[in-house]
Amino acid sequence: MTFRASIISLFAAAASLQTASAAAVSPREAPSLLRWDGPVWPFPPNVTIYITDVDDLWNKVLHINPEWTLEVADPEETLHDYGFRLCGSDSGIATGNSDDVTRILTKLRALKGVWTIEAGRCHRLGCSKNTGVYWCNDNAWNIRTSAKALYLHGSHIRDSCCHRSDGSLYSGDPMSGVEAFPDNHPEAAHSRVSVGYGSCSDHPNVLPLAYAFPGELGVCRD
Repeated sequence: MTFRASIISLFAAAASLQTASAAAVSPREAPSLLRWDGPVWPFPPNVTIYITDVDDLWNKVLHINPEWTLEVADPEETLHDYGFRLCGSDSGIATGNSDDVTRILTKLRALKGVWTIEAGRCHRLGCSKNTGVYWCNDNAWNIRTSAKALYLHGSHIRDSCCHRSDGSLYSGDPMSGVEAFPDNHPEAAHSRVSVGYGSCSDHPNVLPLAYAFPGELGVCRD
């Protein structure tokens, strides 16, 4: 068995276990909250905010400081180290809209700070229309990482997955994928970012694999 086949096989096994456990998350169950630590003023100290997703974070930051403005990501930012990446049908995740992926990631990057996720949880970081960005923690302990790191993994999926034969991802193209943090990452090893379909009315702890590929937006374009 090749290395790639081994990775896909392991991921498929994990997917079946996660999908089976998705039913355990009731729509009425109070969501586990993400923790965000970061600046809301141009000067210290940072604040700690418990949130359901990036939109909830923005609402709470603007409540504290109505003058807060978006921080634009540096176009030269790039990801140099990552674990496995699976795209489209290999990921098993239903596709989302590429434009909405960008909208969510822009909000995520626009606030600095550090995010913390509970042990053994998947959490939808953001949702736009029929698209979601997720972070899943396979560890038996809470982990944390920077907003920038989550943004870069999500952007790397968007920039690497479901491109057409000419190498382009057109506006509104369906896309999905998953990418792991590297095993030697000092904070977020054994966690992964996923992008794809998302129903914003669903529980924020829904698993991305609860929406099976290809989904209502269809397969990746050729």
